[in-house]
Amino acid sequence: YPDQIVCLYGAGAAIAAILQARASGQGMHIDVSPREVTTLAIGERIAAASMSDDAPDGFPGNRDPNMALQDIFSVRDGWLWVSIPREEQCGALAEHLGCEHHLVGGDLREWLAVQNGDSAAATLRGLGLEAGRVNSGCEAAAEPEIKSGVAFAETAAGVMVKGFPFQFEKTPLVIYEESPRMGEHTEEVLRRLSDLQA
Repeated sequence: YPDQIVCLYGAGAAIAAILQARASGQGMHIDVSPREVTTLAIGERIAAASMSDDAPDGFPGNRDPNMALQDIFSVRDGWLWVSIPREEQCGALAEHLGCEHHLVGGDLREWLAVQNGDSAAATLRGLGLEAGRVNSGCEAAAEPEIKSGVAFAETAAGVMVKGFPFQFEKTPLVIYEESPRMGEHTEEVLRRLSDLQA
């Protein structure tokens, strides 16, 4: 994650430095720290943790402080995500589970543990809540939305690889060859070095 985003911020910093150099005639030193960029990406979590004594446990796992309830729960045949945006929506769930409003999270976990994922998701959506199956990596990769976007691409050999963070309309970015195998170009590199020294 840090390796990917630091490249994007680094490219932006380089462009900003070039524009500044053109305007001022002065060069610029750029220092882009992967740790700092990653910290920036999760800055709101760090800021929230600094404002509350119980913050380390305030937003664990998949929870969201802006949601009445949001988490991933184990079901009989996998995992299910559940999101309840507003506190008042918990009432319908509490009634369905036959529990007190403040006990919804724990009782939901117990109820879901013995449910089939698809039917539980349908039941929760029927109550006006948001829920769905958590895909495995293979299932996610097969989704049409994944294949139609630019985040993933296919090589000439049909292997799915990381794609691009953006795309150009007139000159699209493409994967033009397979990734090299370990040591595949060693002889070529050494030969070029030898030619340079000759």
